[in-house]
Amino acid sequence: DAALKAMFEVSGPVLAIDEASFGADHPAVARDLNNLAQLLQAARRLGEADPHQWTACLILLLSLGFEHSNTQTAHKENRAGNFL
Repeated sequence: DAALKAMFEVSGPVLAIDEASFGADHPAVARDLNNLAQLLQAARRLGEADPHQWTACLILLLSLGFEHSNTQTAHKENRAGNFL
C-alpha cells in the first residue's frame, strides 16, 4: 500500500529528529515509537512492532509515572502494555 509506505518513510526521520531534540527518554520519542509500532502492526510485521511498543511503554512509565493518562493509554492500547 502506497500510503503505508509513505508513512514508513516519514517515521524514521521524525523519530531521529525527536531523539536528537529531546533525548531518547522523552515522551515525544515514546509517541514516535508507538506510531511506528502501529504502522508495523498495520503491515502485519508484529515481531518488529513489539520492541517499539515495549520501549514506548517503558519511556512513558519512567518519565511520566504509571498514573499518567498517557502511560495508562499506552498500557491499554499496546499489546506490550501487559508488562506494567
